[in-house]
Amino acid sequence: MSVSHTRVAVKSWVQDCTGRPQLHRPQFLLYVLEWMHCSAECDIRQQPVDTRKRHRKKRGALYVSKMLSYLPFLSPSTWTLLLLLLGLLVVYGYWPYGIFKRLGVPGPKPVLFFGNMLNYKKGFHNFDMECFQKYGKMWGIYDGRQPVLCIMDSELIKTILVKECYSIFTNRRNFRLNGPLYDAVSVIEDEDWRRIRSVLSPSFTSGRLKEMFGIMKTHSTNLVNSMKKDADLGKPSDTKEYFGAYSMDTVTSTAFSVDIDSLNNPKDPFVTNIKKMLKFDLLNPLFLIVAFFPFMAPILEKMDFALFPVSVTDFFYASLQAIKTQREASSQKSRVDLLQLMMDSQPQHKEEPGSDSGPNKGLSDHEILSQSMIFLFAGYETSSATMNFLCYNLATHPETLKKLHEEIDEVFPDKADIQYEPLMQMEYLDCVLNETLRLYPPAARLERVCKKTVDISGVIIPKDVVVMVPTYVLHRDPEIWPDPEVFKPERFSKENKESIDPYTYMPFGMGPRNCIGMRFALASMKLGIVELLQRFTLTTCAETEIPLELDTLGLMAPKRPIKLQLIPRSSAAQPNPRGVCIYLCQHSNTEHNIQHSKSTSTVFASLLSRCFKMWTYLSFLPAHTWTLLLLLLGLLLVYGYWPYGIFKKLGVPGPKPVLFFGNMLHYKKGFHNFDMECFRKYGKMWGIFDGRQPVLCVTDTELIKTVLVKECYSLFTNRRNFGLDGPLNDAVFNAEDEDWRRIRSVLSPSFTSGRLKEMFGIMKTYSSNLVSSMKKDADLGKPSNTKEYFGAYSMDVVTSTAFSVDIDSLNNPKDPFVTNIKKMLKFDLLNPLLIIVCFFPFMTPILKRMGFALFPLAVMDFFYASLQNIKSEREAVAHKKRVDLLQLMIDSQPTKTEGSMKEEDIYKGLNDHEILSQSLLFIFAGYETTSTTLNFLCYNLATNPDTMKKLQDEIDEVFPDKADIQYEPLMQMEYLDCVLNETLRLYPPAARLERVCKKTVDISGVLIPKGTVVMVPSFVLQRDPELWTDPDTFKPERFSKENKESVDPYSFLPFGMGPRNCLGMRFALLSMKLAVAELLQRFTLTTCAETEIPLELDTMGFMAPKRPVKLQLIPRSSAAQPNPRG
Repeated sequence: MSVSHTRVAVKSWVQDCTGRPQLHRPQFLLYVLEWMHCSAECDIRQQPVDTRKRHRKKRGALYVSKMLSYLPFLSPSTWTLLLLLLGLLVVYGYWPYGIFKRLGVPGPKPVLFFGNMLNYKKGFHNFDMECFQKYGKMWGIYDGRQPVLCIMDSELIKTILVKECYSIFTNRRNFRLNGPLYDAVSVIEDEDWRRIRSVLSPSFTSGRLKEMFGIMKTHSTNLVNSMKKDADLGKPSDTKEYFGAYSMDTVTSTAFSVDIDSLNNPKDPFVTNIKKMLKFDLLNPLFLIVAFFPFMAPILEKMDFALFPVSVTDFFYASLQAIKTQREASSQKSRVDLLQLMMDSQPQHKEEPGSDSGPNKGLSDHEILSQSMIFLFAGYETSSATMNFLCYNLATHPETLKKLHEEIDEVFPDKADIQYEPLMQMEYLDCVLNETLRLYPPAARLERVCKKTVDISGVIIPKDVVVMVPTYVLHRDPEIWPDPEVFKPERFSKENKESIDPYTYMPFGMGPRNCIGMRFALASMKLGIVELLQRFTLTTCAETEIPLELDTLGLMAPKRPIKLQLIPRSSAAQPNPRGVCIYLCQHSNTEHNIQHSKSTSTVFASLLSRCFKMWTYLSFLPAHTWTLLLLLLGLLLVYGYWPYGIFKKLGVPGPKPVLFFGNMLHYKKGFHNFDMECFRKYGKMWGIFDGRQPVLCVTDTELIKTVLVKECYSLFTNRRNFGLDGPLNDAVFNAEDEDWRRIRSVLSPSFTSGRLKEMFGIMKTYSSNLVSSMKKDADLGKPSNTKEYFGAYSMDVVTSTAFSVDIDSLNNPKDPFVTNIKKMLKFDLLNPLLIIVCFFPFMTPILKRMGFALFPLAVMDFFYASLQNIKSEREAVAHKKRVDLLQLMIDSQPTKTEGSMKEEDIYKGLNDHEILSQSLLFIFAGYETTSTTLNFLCYNLATNPDTMKKLQDEIDEVFPDKADIQYEPLMQMEYLDCVLNETLRLYPPAARLERVCKKTVDISGVLIPKGTVVMVPSFVLQRDPELWTDPDTFKPERFSKENKESVDPYSFLPFGMGPRNCLGMRFALLSMKLAVAELLQRFTLTTCAETEIPLELDTMGFMAPKRPVKLQLIPRSSAAQPNPRG
């Protein structure tokens, strides 16, 4: 649809709206796109003018009416702020995207804020190849707001990488958030880079590499010995696994003097920390912030934010400092490694900071550590990936492999020991390696930043534009390389090498700022390959992927592991061990020696100092940018602080909220600890904010009774609903008002005593399995991780009784039901969607309509599809195989006889989707809470042996001689009930209960505004010293017959209270009592050396111990084997 037609349509739409006062809720964000789309599709330009006008008005009114139904009512001031904010964001987002159009440079169309970054999901190399094929030798793209000029002309490349390197194109792109690596040679800029580069260069000469060669040979021998195990067994080798270990060992040894066997010792702190450092996500929030808002980079940098994990860099810097200090204290040099070579470059006497003599000589201590670190980071992944590709090329080209074998046998006859100089002079090996690097360059892109606007051969490059050379594409340009996709090592033979333009082949870059470790990488790769091929022939196997598919994420690597067969050569001898040089670096204690004990005042002073210094790091911004930024900042401040005065007006005390977050940052202490702090400070009532949501916290029992029971149906019917529940929107936990009443009324009969008796047989099967599994630990005399067993028991009971799916989750952790349930239970309080909903509640219906959900949709889809299949099977057969929750709900549906279904029957029953939702919620709510409560209960018994003996006496009395456990006697056990209730008092499954106030109301003098969440902190309530004597002490007798009547029912709420309490309470109590009774029939629980006393609670997520509970199980003297029941 043309612009003029769009204007007319919008005008008619607005005119129509102004005459309709009922359309007073301007909710347009979703349907404006649909309106434009339909307007474009419905071409009415061929119709008469009057008809067109009528259609436009009709269509405009239709979509306006639809739009208005999707956003909540907002005040005029809020709408003004939102519209201004939206306008500013759009202007800011699109501002830089005209630069290449003005310069006449073609390129793909950018997307708001992202630029062309969304295309990277195809992989950098694939996206670059698409652009090359579409736009030719030059094109422009945008990484967020950063313009990137992509070039493939060799003369232009030569000018940028070599001729103008020192003057205009000195620096690489710097995202600024490098943490301690700010002075690494790959990041540092201008004069600092020249100084560090000049010091490092002599460390990679042939002479220096010869000194390191002995260290490399140790690890190449280990590589061959490791791969020989696969060859001897005749099984294919995952080559990356071995080359990764070889590269890691070589790099760490030559850089740090740390000898680690990473193949057999994957949990060494150096191994785990290196792997953490190499995990980089393109969608890292910090990376996106810098891409979207570049002016934030220096601010975030001054606030010590970094793209690399701070704990990892701290570990390495501390370890390296310990090694360096030890070296300096020792008069003799134990090893010749990169660290030692850099230390040798330092002047003997350190000059004063203000000295002018020798400013360009030597490296500071921090710079030495940074170069060692970047050497590890840059060398590990690239070397191992290149060796991986090289072996694949050899295995798929046996003639090339044979020719290389012959050269190796000629240079090192009879498996002779490999020496540096002959190795580096091997011509065909050089050809093979170069051709591999051509096809799979370690860095798919080379980048330089333009320091000032310049014209190079008629191409204008503005200041601050990133100039990028797509090496992967350049190396496969058919104009430069005939048959570019074919592996031909002969391209790099002596005869052909001279005809290659050096600026068309750059696997390690080119010019003064090329890869400084190039020679080291080539030496280590050549050594590993030659020593391997001295003894083995590489061949493909059934698991070898041909052709190879490249990964689209991160560095250049195969999408799936390369599997090759190693065949020992007929005359191969065992590799000759050359001895292992071991340097003992006591890095394990380094982390413990670094302590950060700053007082609050020190931290505040440091933060204040950073704020004052921030302005010096912001680059000059033009006036229009400052105007946009200041307006945006003002709007955000007003919006952020708007709701935080409500409790002050009502006279309710509480902690001070933080902009946007409210009091959510306190949750890092744990909900229970934060609530206890507030209770002790503010008393029985206080107010907090979850983002913008006001939450009134109450522990007064009369107020609790009113909220949870008296006014449940009228004012406090619903729980808080974040709106993004996905398919679970109709689960009983989330359903609201009349829908909740209907679903609850259908489900309640499913949890009567009679129904639970029918499920009891299923539960007994899994309680027997539980005891049999835990008996294995008892027989071996080793402590049991109780949560591991109770988790499996709970999962098996819940899935079986809810879904009729029998899984042995303890021995079958990879069953799709097990893996998907665990994925569903992983919930992060810092989930970006949850943060968005808390900060911007008006976004909830928009995100909901767009299909976003807090739970993984793939998991939801799996369960709903599985449950639908089970339900369809049930309906297809006449007889019922099992009595479970799913079957009980199916039975509640009205019989679908044609013409016999009354309206009230339809209302009473559940539809198919609701049945599936209740089943899924049942497992979600029951699994974690049940297993954790059992975990706490056993801990309480083990740490209170008198209580356990009394409980065992009761069990022996009710079920003598290990009698089979029956439902009714079990549920009538008084002391078991006391022990379980006291455990639930100390560790309630839900630390908080919440209800939303439907309208402003005054309850006993407390004014509660509409929309406020009323929260009962059950953990705090159940430890209130006014309600419970010695509240932190485990005393089951509190719930004895004599004392139970004196307990206020509104002070003990482990499962909630009133019409909206936990529906599955009886089921949970039954399954827990059964497991405990059957376990204590046969075992006594005791503490051991690994038992943590006192127990520390976790601060993340559900109520759980911070560390696993370990207990010793001792068989009772008269215990018999559990009787299998199926």
